[in-house]
Amino acid sequence: MAAAALLLAAVIEIQMTNGVSVADAFYQAAEARASDEQAEIVINVDLSGKALNRSIFIDDVMQPRGAGKLTIRGVGKKRPRFLGSLPVRGWKKSRDKLNGRVDVWEADVSAFELTGQLDALFMDGKMLTLARYPNFDPKAPYAGGWAYVPGRWISMYQFPDREPSGNRTCMRVGQKDWHNWAVPSEGRIVIYPRQRYGSSYVRIADFDREDHVLRFASNLCDVPRPGDTYILSGFREELDVPGEWCHDLKNEKIYLIPPIGKDPNRCLMTIPTIDCVFEFNGAHNVEVQNLEICAARKAVKTYGGSHISVVGCSIHDIVGRAVEFEWGGNHRLADSDVYDLGHGAMHITGGSFRELNGTVVDNCHFHHTGKLDHNGQVIFIEGYGVKVTHCLMHDLPGWAIFHMGALHEFTDNRIHHYMLESEDGAAMYTCSYFGGLCTVIARNWISHGVGIAKNAGWGPLTFFQNCHGLYFDANPSGGPGGAYVYDNAFAHISGMGLKLNSTRCMTITNNVFYKTGRPGLGPWSYAIQFTGAKYDVKHESTVRDWERLRVERADLAGLPFFACSPDKTPGNNHSWSNHLERNIWYYPDCPRQQLIIHGGQNFESQVIDYNLLCPGRDAKYPIVQHLDWKKDWQQKYGHDVHSIVTDDINFSAPEKGDFTVRSRATVLKLGLHPVNLKNCGLYVTKFRPKLLPEPDGAARHPEWFKNPEHVNPEPDKRPLPTFTR
Repeated sequence: MAAAALLLAAVIEIQMTNGVSVADAFYQAAEARASDEQAEIVINVDLSGKALNRSIFIDDVMQPRGAGKLTIRGVGKKRPRFLGSLPVRGWKKSRDKLNGRVDVWEADVSAFELTGQLDALFMDGKMLTLARYPNFDPKAPYAGGWAYVPGRWISMYQFPDREPSGNRTCMRVGQKDWHNWAVPSEGRIVIYPRQRYGSSYVRIADFDREDHVLRFASNLCDVPRPGDTYILSGFREELDVPGEWCHDLKNEKIYLIPPIGKDPNRCLMTIPTIDCVFEFNGAHNVEVQNLEICAARKAVKTYGGSHISVVGCSIHDIVGRAVEFEWGGNHRLADSDVYDLGHGAMHITGGSFRELNGTVVDNCHFHHTGKLDHNGQVIFIEGYGVKVTHCLMHDLPGWAIFHMGALHEFTDNRIHHYMLESEDGAAMYTCSYFGGLCTVIARNWISHGVGIAKNAGWGPLTFFQNCHGLYFDANPSGGPGGAYVYDNAFAHISGMGLKLNSTRCMTITNNVFYKTGRPGLGPWSYAIQFTGAKYDVKHESTVRDWERLRVERADLAGLPFFACSPDKTPGNNHSWSNHLERNIWYYPDCPRQQLIIHGGQNFESQVIDYNLLCPGRDAKYPIVQHLDWKKDWQQKYGHDVHSIVTDDINFSAPEKGDFTVRSRATVLKLGLHPVNLKNCGLYVTKFRPKLLPEPDGAARHPEWFKNPEHVNPEPDKRPLPTFTR
């Protein structure tokens, strides 16, 4: 069937069906654009599926600034599918046993002329498991299926005495875990070296077989320490369970043990051969609608340009980050489901400090990320003016939102069951000087932050610790107009609801912190961490820019802004005020929990009052580290003078998102506003006509969070290996 182009009132429609190649359809679109720059072009995609041998590339020649809109939309009863991978056919049972198994299939991939190890194999658009050691344990998906770096446990702040300090290029494997693998380059490792806030996913370059040492093709993010967890994958010797595969690069074959009941010749088997499905380079005014994008290294990537939108799409089973909006402005991802990812979901840069034309992420469902690197943040943000609104995020090994830059808005999101394999992070985390500068965080319901860490930084691994709600780190908020945090609820979080490291000018008001902390930690369970901050005079020019921007922008002027200025009191080191007012702290399960711990914070310059505090019946007063509640906290510093300390609080329905306090007298006295978040998260639109139940995950399986059994091993008596750097 030939592609048909119809010109109707400056709208050009191009039909892409199973008989029309993708290249032909976009060639017609390019010709139409060349003849009429202002025309609206619509490519109607009506096909069952298309495996791509090259990216769909659109640049500023086809879509220059000011051009009419180009829409690529799926039509028909089912979303058309684009796969960023090509079919592998001709599967047959292997003649010889492999690892003693007779159920191994193989396929010849010599026609692809591959020059490196494959990173994925897909069956009907779903990513299969690369052969691994230890095997995945479905009964303990987060605590099980890990091997441990050998040796007696040490503090994460010590360097191993059996390895040169600072060596991140190699690691010794325990005797019981060494399997005499034949080809080093087949393997890769995912490891949490030292602390579990970051993982490394790198290839193996070589072995020292005598000393059982792996040498890596690139550096790990830290030095491996005894007790650190890791997984080895890719070695053909580990192909031993249904659903696993491996790649023999030298002999140009793929080996597969099919999932039970599956015949690879009756399924669409594909391998990724292109970098991404849609690539936009400097393009403007393009919208991708109602497509399924899967089985690829990346789904969408932009370089510069503006107004690139992805709407109503299903994006899943992606090896790396699914969507990358690099530079440019006014990009958008909306009404889409993004899940089953090898890494994180999005990386966002760009936007303008003055124009606030950053990316918008709205009404999207993110879940089950980090399947390969085990720690991918859902959304990693740099730049300015990014908005993340009405999203649902859950079943995350790491953090939901990591944000740098400034002037963001994170509102009306539902985040639960996060940091399932990591620690020392939060649902929303920033780590930069301007990370909180005038960022609005409002009406979010964040719950069930888990966290798994070495006990006291030493061992063994334990669930439900060191996971936080909000975490402002590394001296954030570079001037007046820090983050505005209001009308949020943080519930059932194992660590602190709020972690403020060297912050200034934070406005934190009318939030509910409900059952945060862990009873077993006693006084070492904290509600807030509050450390000192310094005013940095070198950033005064940026502060002035922000003040001018705030005057010029009427929409910013309405924010709950406190006009902070440097405190010139001698000894205060120019610290700027934080405001923590009209918040609810409810932690009766942790009566010995410290409400606030602090390090170097000057409380004379802070404003903390009109809060409702419930430390439980067994705690007479809240505990502030090293300070007497009445003598120091209230009388000396003047904090919480008007706050109310109570034995209990009657909430309306906290497990359903309604954290409204029923006591009208308390509400009026403190000036609290209702926090009812039942309607945060996803909502119905044209592309999301109904809200479906969440897929199976951690919320339905509390048995998954049983601490792993791991004991401190005996000292390793083997000679020191010879390490190279």
